[in-house]
Amino acid sequence: MSLLSKKSPPPLTAEDEARLVVLLEEEHRFPGEFTFKAICQSPLAASRVAGCVSADTGLQVIGTPTQRDSSGGTYSAVTFMLLTHSAHDVLRVYACLRTVEGVMSFF
Repeated sequence: MSLLSKKSPPPLTAEDEARLVVLLEEEHRFPGEFTFKAICQSPLAASRVAGCVSADTGLQVIGTPTQRDSSGGTYSAVTFMLLTHSAHDVLRVYACLRTVEGVMSFF
């Protein structure tokens, strides 16, 4: 069962993407590990996020994703690392996260 939703937000404009690439390249070294975090509406969704993103982007998950559930069990935060080769890989992951059902926010 895929977690990718059928609705996805509009893509970044070329200007936004260029600005983000510059910022990422100023702050990070590529290739390298990049940590992603996602807040999900359910523990089940969170448990599948890293694998779904890896399968969709073709990027390798490094280590074991960690998951922290809210005290009420309604929300979960998942943290995972991917081996990224460029700033464009990071933007591809963010684009993928925007389409994963149950992901409320990410950074």
